Amino acid sequence: MGTDDDRLKREQGFAPSTVPTAFSDRLSTKPSFLSATLSWWGIFSAAGAIVCFLGVAGYLGNDWWFFDLASHFRPQYTAFLAVYVVVSAVRRIRFQAAVYAAFAAINIIPIIPFYIAPEGRDADVKYYRGLLANVNTANRRFDLVDDMISTYDPDILVLEEISSAWIDGLSEIHRYEHKVQRPRDDNFGIALYSKYPMDFVDIRYFGDAGVPSIYAVIRDDNLVISVVATHPPPPIGAANTQASHSQLEDLADFAASVPFPKLILGDLNNTPWSPTFRRFLRRAQMNNSARGFGIQCTWPTFCKPMMIPIDHCLHSPDIVILNREVGPHVGSDHLPIIVDFGIR
Repeated sequence: MGTDDDRLKREQGFAPSTVPTAFSDRLSTKPSFLSATLSWWGIFSAAGAIVCFLGVAGYLGNDWWFFDLASHFRPQYTAFLAVYVVVSAVRRIRFQAAVYAAFAAINIIPIIPFYIAPEGRDADVKYYRGLLANVNTANRRFDLVDDMISTYDPDILVLEEISSAWIDGLSEIHRYEHKVQRPRDDNFGIALYSKYPMDFVDIRYFGDAGVPSIYAVIRDDNLVISVVATHPPPPIGAANTQASHSQLEDLADFAASVPFPKLILGDLNNTPWSPTFRRFLRRAQMNNSARGFGIQCTWPTFCKPMMIPIDHCLHSPDIVILNREVGPHVGSDHLPIIVDFGIR
């Protein structure tokens, strides 16, 4: 029956009622998700392009808070892109390997100076030890912080995110005769302890952030030094970023006006390669104690691959840094830093 109908349609000029085989195969075959979108190499390349973009965007941190945030992860970008260079080279995609290498270089350039020791480190000076620890208000490992203080025995100790519970829970801080404590329960409590007398003490509120910083002039027979302990808000979101920047700008102007050798110790919520941080150093006329000691990451301890250096000791040029290291885990999301310094 079907054959007679087809013959009749051909005679009348109609095509047979059949569908071409290739077309019918396409209709009956459902494309898989991966074949219809991107191959694994396409996804791999897209992720690489995003990392390249973030690395460049970090240099534009003065224009938008998110770009400034992107600037903090240059070590991770460098490691990520190094893998891309190797994989592209193995696949003999030379142009792509060269592009990734160029973007890796863009990220590693600001890191290199931290592996070059500045002059004068071997100066014959009496040394003092400073220790900074963001203990994390919610942390309750008082024993670990006490052990750290006992082990390193700092001359100048700064504790951040300290609350009344922390002051009651620690025993080692009570052996410091000279101290300034401003406990709070909102992660912005701060305290400064010294083995040496404090000639002058002032609780200052830099910028618009509304959080306390401590300024003190510490005196020994061979030492007169200004110390600022500070902790700006994390620059996440436009409002917090503006508050953080205003605190750092005000602090920079203050530091530049102080006549004595000076230290700034604090969780600054900024990395050394952030445009904000670099501008702050220039404006404050300060140096970074980490120069020559490599990248010493301090946060977040709960995600080691993403750790970055945001806890700092900054110093005036008349101070020489003899040693700098990261301390042990004390239950906080930050690691402490220990700095040995002297006056030139």
